[in-house]
Parts: sequence; C-alpha cells; structure tokens
Amino acid sequence: GRRADEILVTAGAAEAFTLLARARPWRRPVVVHPQFTEPDAALAAAGHRPGHILCRSADGFVLHPEDVPADADLVVLGNPTNPTGVLHPEHRIRALLRPGRVVVVDEAFLDLVPGEPGSLVATSLPGLLVVRSLTKLWALPGVRAGYVTGDPAVIADLRAQQPPWSVSAAATAAVLATSTERARADGEERSRAVAREREVLARGLDDLGIPHVPGVGAFVLAAVPPGTHGGCAPWAWPSGGATPSRVSTTAGCASPSARPRCASSCSRRSPGPSTPLPPHSPTP
Repeated sequence: GRRADEILVTAGAAEAFTLLARARPWRRPVVVHPQFTEPDAALAAAGHRPGHILCRSADGFVLHPEDVPADADLVVLGNPTNPTGVLHPEHRIRALLRPGRVVVVDEAFLDLVPGEPGSLVATSLPGLLVVRSLTKLWALPGVRAGYVTGDPAVIADLRAQQPPWSVSAAATAAVLATSTERARADGEERSRAVAREREVLARGLDDLGIPHVPGVGAFVLAAVPPGTHGGCAPWAWPSGGATPSRVSTTAGCASPSARPRCASSCSRRSPGPSTPLPPHSPTP
C-alpha cells in the first residue's frame, strides 16, 4: 500500500498530465516517444515547449536513458509504450532518475500484462511518479478514473493544482471497487485472457506475412500494406511503403471469457519514425 500523501485520485490519466504540466515551472521537459500524446498537449497548453526523445524502430524501440538530456527536469514515458507495446526494463527507467528531475511513468496499459512485470506503482523513490488509469483493464473510459502515486512532494504540487470535486462520485466508487482482493483476482484473469488473444493475433499476422513489433501490450503495432485502411491517411515507411497500424485485442472487455475482437486503427495523432519495423521472429 501507499501512504495518503503518496497517492492522488484523478479524473483519468489525462487530468494527471494536466496537473503535472501546471505543477511546476519546468525548465526542460522531455517526452519519450512513441507515446500517448496527452503529455505533450498538456505541457504545450501550460506554456511549456517539451522536447522529444525518439525510441528507434531499428533496435526494437529500446529506451536509451543516456539519450535524455542531462538538464531535463521532467521526463515522461509510457510503459508499456503506446502504440508499440514495448515494455521497458525497470533498470532503464530507474536510470533516468537523478536529483532535481521528476520522472513520470505512464502505466495505463501495464495492468493488462499478467503479473505487471517491472511496475513501479508501489516503489517509493525521490522524483518518481506513476500514472495509472481504470479505463483499459476495466473498460471504463467515460467514468474518468485514474490515479498518481509517488514522491509526496510532487504529489502535493499536483494536488494544489487540482480543482475541487474534479473526481466524480462514480469515479470514486470505481476506484474503491477495483481495489479489492476480488477485483485484483479478476484483473489478473482479464490480463491473462488478453495475453492469450494477443498471441493469437501475433500468429495471425505472422501467417499473413505482416511485420509487427514484439511487445506485451493489448495491441500490436504492425506494418500493413498500402490501402488497408481505405480512406485512412497514409503513414508511409521507406520499406515498401507500409503503413503502421495499431491492431487491438480490445482489452478490458466486459467479460474475461468473451473473445476480444480484432480492430485496426490509424494512429493519426502520434508522430513516428520513418524507418522500417524491426524483424520479428514468429511466435513458436
């Protein structure tokens, strides 16, 4: 568990990023991409100009802590990353921590990974924050429920920016309901079901000869042939003009026993590298 001063319930992860952007006069905020674009939008709306570190497809979107500028006082990254599904090892994230810097890890999709490997949600370290959302695992996007854990001093700065009554009664009830032992067991069952469906999806892409990124997320980033999306704006990569697409296992379905559907979506909002996907070894 965490102390009361180490956790803040928010109106979804999006509010957490807004509070973070307004919490301090950040001198050099950096967002690691590929990543959910809300941190960038929130920082820009608060008057900041975030820098970007791009994980490269050539080496499997690996996080290189040494690429982050030494004077960055705020670093935001996802784990696992959206839309690649890549899970960064805990030691690489810890390597980002240093005096005078806040590191924010967006773990919105990590509870969909069985066992939540590498999670820092229960870790107390100076300058570390972890953002979580109930949206994915529990299929509650309209409820707007999430939370932040971490350094009490930074949590206090976020709390000072939060408007009164921003978290609804429904969201509060959802947070309480998903914090029970029964909910934890149900959540683990859901995550195992999603992992099985992800393997089915990956094997299907292998059978079709479609390159994709090995990952652990509730989705797969694949390079599909041109025209697959019809009217979807192209996002051409040099290797054959393939279009990257996040193919989802529809995580957080209402019933863990229900077979998730497969759906592809065009990532119009996320900037990405114009380099080919790394080679993928077919799932055995």
